[in-house]
Amino acid sequence: EFRSFFAREDYPYTDRTLPVTDLDMIADNFLPDPVTDRWTLIDYEWTVEFPVPLQYVLFRIWHYFYAFHVDNDLYPEKEFLEEEEITWPEALIFLEMEQAWQEQILAGHAPLRLLYAQITPGSSVPREVRHAERSSADLEGSAYFGIPKVNVTGRSENDPFREKVIRGIPLKIHGERFEVTLSTRGIGAVKYIRWDPVTNLMCRMRIEKIISPVSLKIEPMNGFRNDGWDEFWSLDAAYLIQGDIPDRSKITLSGQIEIVPVVNKLPDMDAVRIQRDTYGARVQELENYVTAVQGTKAFRTVEKLRSARNFIMARVRMIPGFRIKANSAADPKYQEWFAVHSASLQMLETQRMTQLKVQPLISILVPTWNTPEQYLRDMIDSVRNQTYPNWELCIADASVTEGEGAQPSGRNEKIAEILKEYAEQDPRIRYVLVERNLGISGNTNRAAELASGDYIGLLDHDDILAPDALFEVAAAVNVSHPDVIYTDEDKIDMDGKFHFDPNLKPDFSPDLLRSHNYITHFFVAKRSLLEQVGYFRSEYDGAQDYDLILRCTELTDKIRHIPKILYYWRNHPGSTTQNPQGKLYAYEAGTKAIEDQLRRLGLKGSVTRLQYWGLNHVHYETPGDPMISVIIPNKDHVPDLKNCLESILQKSSYRNFELLIVENNSTEPETFAYYEAVTKEHPQVRVIRWEGAFNYSAINNFGAKHAKGEVLLLLNNDTQLIEPDSLKEMLGLCLRKDVGCVGAKLLFADDTVQHCGIILGPGGFAGHVFSGQKDSDYGFMMRAQMVGNWSAVTAACLMVRKEVYDEVGGLTEDYAVALNDVDFCMKLRQKQYLIVCTPFSKWYHFESKSRGYEDTPEKKERFNREVERFRGKWGSIVDAGDPYYNANLSVDRLPFSLW
Repeated sequence: EFRSFFAREDYPYTDRTLPVTDLDMIADNFLPDPVTDRWTLIDYEWTVEFPVPLQYVLFRIWHYFYAFHVDNDLYPEKEFLEEEEITWPEALIFLEMEQAWQEQILAGHAPLRLLYAQITPGSSVPREVRHAERSSADLEGSAYFGIPKVNVTGRSENDPFREKVIRGIPLKIHGERFEVTLSTRGIGAVKYIRWDPVTNLMCRMRIEKIISPVSLKIEPMNGFRNDGWDEFWSLDAAYLIQGDIPDRSKITLSGQIEIVPVVNKLPDMDAVRIQRDTYGARVQELENYVTAVQGTKAFRTVEKLRSARNFIMARVRMIPGFRIKANSAADPKYQEWFAVHSASLQMLETQRMTQLKVQPLISILVPTWNTPEQYLRDMIDSVRNQTYPNWELCIADASVTEGEGAQPSGRNEKIAEILKEYAEQDPRIRYVLVERNLGISGNTNRAAELASGDYIGLLDHDDILAPDALFEVAAAVNVSHPDVIYTDEDKIDMDGKFHFDPNLKPDFSPDLLRSHNYITHFFVAKRSLLEQVGYFRSEYDGAQDYDLILRCTELTDKIRHIPKILYYWRNHPGSTTQNPQGKLYAYEAGTKAIEDQLRRLGLKGSVTRLQYWGLNHVHYETPGDPMISVIIPNKDHVPDLKNCLESILQKSSYRNFELLIVENNSTEPETFAYYEAVTKEHPQVRVIRWEGAFNYSAINNFGAKHAKGEVLLLLNNDTQLIEPDSLKEMLGLCLRKDVGCVGAKLLFADDTVQHCGIILGPGGFAGHVFSGQKDSDYGFMMRAQMVGNWSAVTAACLMVRKEVYDEVGGLTEDYAVALNDVDFCMKLRQKQYLIVCTPFSKWYHFESKSRGYEDTPEKKERFNREVERFRGKWGSIVDAGDPYYNANLSVDRLPFSLW
């Protein structure tokens, strides 16, 4: 099959082959997702199931990369390919194979490689910006109709569909509006339509109206949905329309469109060469798999894929005005950010000459066990290169093997020699050779026996400290004398050169810490505190740091977070970052550590591990099952109210509640008829009347005075309960004495996030995080899927103990509509209460259906007044930065973006 397909009966090579291959695996067919840091291969039409030489696949990737994106006057293709270890004689054979393939595709017409100029206008001058000319043909699309196939017996065949393509479907555009009609006339009944709206253009589209004889499911195939828009990064925009569509159907789609100009402004060749050497975090997983299956030489394959993916991301970022949801941790642009935000050589030299008033001795504990020599030297050198000099490095080496009867039978003498070498060079380096491997906790405790410092830091044997890490720790000690200090971190590749996956943490968040060990590295604590808690416990090996951090942080509130990346976690096949499945015992130990903390703190609950490695869900009990008074303001809008009430009455697993409707000047007779019917049918439903003008704060305060429950749930009438345990989940958190109020995860009708926490700063006041992302999206550092602390939560669904509500005076009635919830949460935080949001309490929120949007001059003026009032009261706190966010992250653009 291979020889026939490529017309190569005499193919001379016996190199590795791929059993199933997408021959169109070229760089432009990789679609990167900057949020999840993954990529998807599009265009699967040319997938073959016979062996294809791996070298030919690599040739195609770089041949088309060169053709589309490289100035051939400056960089000859022969030189380019040879740098990629593809010899020119090989390339000539591959070109013949390529021509044979293209002739099959084009039925004898010109091969694709002869059409480059037409396909990509301006590609021969990559450093100039050229906008593609938009022709009438560009505004025509295609549709592929999936027609069920039935054989003579009447049963579906293994391949159940055939496709019929209709090209030249006009897209009618008037300004920023579009309309298109797809027809199945003459085609027959279909199960799906793949609709390509435009040709050779990038675009953003918002489908607002669908006229169809049947219900349809429509989603972008090779783009992503962002805040109601479908954004297509490639020149191959496509939708998948699914449904049982009969013959002679007309489907009309209309909405908004923005054509995005194609820009061929590319980095210079030095940048291209640099990209070849960079590592993608997720692609590393593929490397491990390919290496295991194909052998170590297959490592080159991954380098090529890695470079292709990174290059596409660079191209996407050059498109002017094109919005991207968030930054990819493995994006090449992070390398630029990291270089800018790391301490400069001048700053490092200044630190070396700075005499701090307080100069604590910092002991660094490192347990080693058969550490690769280069990793060991890198770790030790990173400590020796610190700009702060008052440190000691305490190493306990347990690189011994066990013989019969668990007796030590040998030691890794190379490691012992290296430790001796360094200790002789620098007296600040101390080490002990452990006679028997005591496990990571026991070995670290042996290292602690060498320590005499005021503070103790934890460093893994294969990781690296930034050169200013200890200076920043010592500076923090001079400012506030904390008991616990932790920093931000990122990851490095095996060679220690490429940085990715920045872990930009909030200040201390106890609920987030119980969800997973977000603190991890670099962790430093007073030696007296570690002595108080008893250092490490062997029964928590694998999560020994997590257990220690939990025990330390529950004994002090003097916890300092340094929002700088000062620790580099090495990413290699043996590490937890790369092989979470192999460290399952570590996650079990982490769950046990959380359960132990609950017992120590007198909190009743249980812990379950989530499907994501290292993440946990704490289920708090609800002692006494107190009554929840659900306060729901309402004016007419009976369908919304009915939907809200019935979802709680029918779905909620927690049953001790009352539903208190605060009637606010309804005018429709149907509203009062519904009140009468629902209160008669359900005794737990009550209606009270607020006859003043609409003021969300005053209405809820009025409802709180009439509430019978110990716990209040402020709830909008345009919400709908999704998860049956939602009330119970919020209640368990709310009954904790350290918690002020609890918010929930609210979704729009299309299952994208409306609310899952609020940060201070956006717009000069506050804004929602994760808004517009899919419910299943992890969010930055997985925070959209975990219980955590935030500065505020929305009052559209907010639970609070009544005594706490009264303690801070309820909602401030100066805020009639906006910011009353953020102000309320700020008042709670002034009283040292925590604000918690849980994604395990899940509701739909059909936002603004009751009152509408802020779209009139009067509403806008009122909103601006409330913002001014909020700024006057809380502006200094807002400007200081949100403690549950991170100073490195933007508040002017999308949440959790670096640039």
